[in-house]
Amino acid sequence: MAQPSKKLKVHQKTFASDTNANAKQNPPNISMAQNHSAVSRHDANINDERSVRLRKLHELVSAGVNAYPARVSRHHRVAEALGADHGTSVQVAGRIMSKRDMGKITFGDLQDETGRVQVLFKQDTLDAQSYTRLVKHIDKGDVIAVSGERFQTERGAESILAREWTLLAKALLPIPDDFYGLADEEKRYRKRYLD
Repeated sequence: MAQPSKKLKVHQKTFASDTNANAKQNPPNISMAQNHSAVSRHDANINDERSVRLRKLHELVSAGVNAYPARVSRHHRVAEALGADHGTSVQVAGRIMSKRDMGKITFGDLQDETGRVQVLFKQDTLDAQSYTRLVKHIDKGDVIAVSGERFQTERGAESILAREWTLLAKALLPIPDDFYGLADEEKRYRKRYLD
């Protein structure tokens, strides 16, 4: 019984000497616990995807945007929009599967149950506030509705030039990676919404 108490005293001495060394490094008016909690709160805000998306959601709501509208008018499914002639006005809705910002234009892949289409958002065709909201607040996984015209890019990709867009649902968690998918089979069965 005497030996464990010696080990305990050794650990207490080591902890006390570490605390004294850390106290010398920290400013005298900030305790080590306060300094550590401030750092971990800052790191959590930078690295936590959910908190970043919640912040974006709160910014949208405070700007007067309904992030979860009750109704949406969708005139075309993605497959129907892809079959439409170039220059035809289409209105589709789906989930943003990828988003690529390139200054004054942004490309996004919109997917519904029938397929995937590339959408081009230009700063010239959208109003400045709408384009800024798209770039700053829309993430991969969000559900939006897009009204625009069918066209083909210089590289031959069938696309929609967006004239207007509406947020239908803000995703608070990222969707699983497309390449690897959801590897945990048990999680796939228990949480069907992730698959």
